[in-house]
Amino acid sequence: MRPPHVPAGSLLSSAAAHLVGYSFLNPGPEKIARQILRQFHSRGKRVSLDVGMEPSKRIPKKILRLLPQVDLLFVSSDEAAILTGRSNPHESFLQFERAGTREIVMKIGKLGCLISMEEFSARFFVRCPSGGFNGRR
Repeated sequence: MRPPHVPAGSLLSSAAAHLVGYSFLNPGPEKIARQILRQFHSRGKRVSLDVGMEPSKRIPKKILRLLPQVDLLFVSSDEAAILTGRSNPHESFLQFERAGTREIVMKIGKLGCLISMEEFSARFFVRCPSGGFNGRR
């Protein structure tokens, strides 16, 4: 089964692009992901990246090199620990900021998440309600 063809024009008419770390594991998808990154930035559009556990383990250096090119990073505290070698989520978070990541959402399980927003020059710690955001206990 082949994925449906998406015309480049319709993709580039989007306001932003969201990439996943898994796209950078193999040469074909990586080439397309890098083209999307370049094309969106050349048009002043934002690009987000959700890292993923497998890419964190298999291609940590490649993921870290992408950070300055990413406008919004989604990463779990477990993925962050693998990428940075730091078990403390706050230390990993600061390392991502120093690497040039503009905005970050770090998921830290039942505790909530850490968020940095360039627009407000601020960092936030958001606690999840009991059972998490989806209401499960």
